[in-house]
Amino acid sequence: MRDSSGRKKKILQNISFPVEKGEFIGITGKSGAGKTTLLKIIAGLTSYSKGRILNFKKSPKITIVFEDSCLFPWLTVTENIQLGLQSNYLSEKESQNKVDQVIDLIGLADSIDAYPKELSAGMNQRVNFARAIVSEPDILLMDDPFVSLDIMTADSLRSDLFDFLNHKLINIQAMIMVTHNVQDVMQLCSSLLIMKNTPTELHANLKIDLPFPRDDNSKKYGKIVDKIYRYLSEDTDYSAKGKGTSIHNKYLRLSEISLPTLQTFLETIAKKYKDGVEENVLTKELNMTAESMEIVIEFAAMLDFAKKKEGVLHVMAFGKTLALEEDSIKRQNLFGKQLLKKLPIVKQLKDKESTSGRRKIKAIIEKNLTHTQTLKTADAIVKWSKFGVGLFNTIF
Repeated sequence: MRDSSGRKKKILQNISFPVEKGEFIGITGKSGAGKTTLLKIIAGLTSYSKGRILNFKKSPKITIVFEDSCLFPWLTVTENIQLGLQSNYLSEKESQNKVDQVIDLIGLADSIDAYPKELSAGMNQRVNFARAIVSEPDILLMDDPFVSLDIMTADSLRSDLFDFLNHKLINIQAMIMVTHNVQDVMQLCSSLLIMKNTPTELHANLKIDLPFPRDDNSKKYGKIVDKIYRYLSEDTDYSAKGKGTSIHNKYLRLSEISLPTLQTFLETIAKKYKDGVEENVLTKELNMTAESMEIVIEFAAMLDFAKKKEGVLHVMAFGKTLALEEDSIKRQNLFGKQLLKKLPIVKQLKDKESTSGRRKIKAIIEKNLTHTQTLKTADAIVKWSKFGVGLFNTIF
């Protein structure tokens, strides 16, 4: 692939894994790791420069469900689903029978003449699923299919998908799903590929050897969840020794951090879990994805507000003070002091006297990141620094 400046960029390397008949594989990793790119390569939608894909059939039928429903707004539910059969060369009667069957299966019988704009996001995603499975593909690919749905709708659709698989109601040889939600993995998948590093490599191939339906209260279930979180975690060096592209890419990863979410994270542990809390328990309680939780943990650890040991989260002294401080100015000042102490780039920013804060940061990092990444990272660091009032009034 090529980056925004037109330079060739390696996205994936050294990735090899088998897909057996009847297997449901999950793929997870941080945003930008190339997971969707991998799905598109498997689907034949994106070319690759090296390697090969060996299929169990000469020309396997592959369909893909994306995060958004991607329906044609001028077509009805029935017409959108019929598109999934266009390449099957069926008679009109055979095609209609298959569409009717999948409509009943997915629960769309009351909406067959409706247009996408007349349906909820959850119903549109059901139509998306129906269109993908109506042709009975050999391999079904899914790219975070539940992420844009509310919790109840996602749970309902996830449960339906499990029933289809468990009772063999859909004739599909194998499935591969990209997800950031550990619950998706634990409820549906037989194995999980964990992607890491830049360029992205296969870090772990974890077998989830549990019978269906899975009991999320069992000890073995909890141990596998903890193992997944440990695989997703990484030791990050934010000291002044961090130079060049790697340290700035670490700042870029944290650019989406929500300061209110950080505050809620610390308050919940400090007030409710004084002896620590398992990461998967807190992720569920705060209704966060595994990836979002990892980013918050990474940011909190970077500023010495919290630490994680063997999957258990603990608030440290500074974090407890920040969480329990009722005076907003004092709380922001503490945050600002930790930024100065732990982020060399913020100290560089404070030491410079000319130009605006955003331009200063751009000047520091623009040689290490693309233009778009530089702007995103600069905006994030400015946001953090402005939050630390009292220390940065002379900077911005």
